[in-house]
Amino acid sequence: MIFHPTNCHSLAPIRFILRCGILVALLLPSGAAMSRQPTSRGAPRKEFMLHAEGQQIYVCHRSATGALEWKLDEPAAELFEGYVYYGIHSAGPSWLLSDGSSVRATVMEVTQSARHTDVPQLHLKVTQHGGRGLLSGARYVDRVQTMGGALSGTCTLEDLSFGVPYEANYRFTFD
Repeated sequence: MIFHPTNCHSLAPIRFILRCGILVALLLPSGAAMSRQPTSRGAPRKEFMLHAEGQQIYVCHRSATGALEWKLDEPAAELFEGYVYYGIHSAGPSWLLSDGSSVRATVMEVTQSARHTDVPQLHLKVTQHGGRGLLSGARYVDRVQTMGGALSGTCTLEDLSFGVPYEANYRFTFD
């Protein structure tokens, strides 16, 4: 069967959701997920959320005391809204979207997650912008609702890399 939006109604429910739902998401204008939230000053601010799935990459290194320990090297994740791919999250920390826009940020606040296996929640301030698109004008990034990604235990081989699967939501806020 050739897919065409007019025959969505004739598809089985699962096919309808997978084919027509994705089609609708792709037809939405960029930034369709933006919402307006009040700030402490009462003025509205825009924000949107992307879901990340990937790994936190750790490297075994020698500490100042000479002991081997795991140190976070970089995140390596893909960013989605539903089933729609938006871009990547990597070292910096940085986020690069398929529309060419990007941001780099620095950590301002760390909040430990409830489970020791989850990476902490982060509040980051954007320090650098690139390109024009959804991330243009972003001021803050919050990593929330984390799952996995934390590594504990000792390492035994210097320079060994190890990736720990994780998921998180990243909220981008605009003033």
